[in-house]
Amino acid sequence: MPVYTYRCEPCDLTFTSDWRDDEVMCLRCTRWARRVWGFSLLPSFPGNRAQHASELSRASEKASAPQTLYDAHGEAHTVERAPHSYVPVDLRDREALGVTSEGLDSTYDSLRREGNHPAADRLRKVME
Repeated sequence: MPVYTYRCEPCDLTFTSDWRDDEVMCLRCTRWARRVWGFSLLPSFPGNRAQHASELSRASEKASAPQTLYDAHGEAHTVERAPHSYVPVDLRDREALGVTSEGLDSTYDSLRREGNHPAADRLRKVME
């Protein structure tokens, strides 16, 4: 049976219930608590954790390696690139993903403050 999470803003209580609705009565103060929406995705890599770590390490090395670019005259120029360190992300880790308990508007503002404008722009499109 699915379990749903609700948060009551007036008393700051977060609780779970098997009842599915957008709002339910708070267990503590009997005001309306709003449903907290969440999601989870399947891993995008087949295989095990060691394979994932190895692939991410190789991708980090490739993205960090100097790159040779050629100008209009055919002359080669080596460009140093910033170091990359790709790591697996647990989509259940709300703090690491920048998700706040205040809702989508607050998450949008948080992403903007952190300089993650592409993610904020995608979220804004979903919110509209």
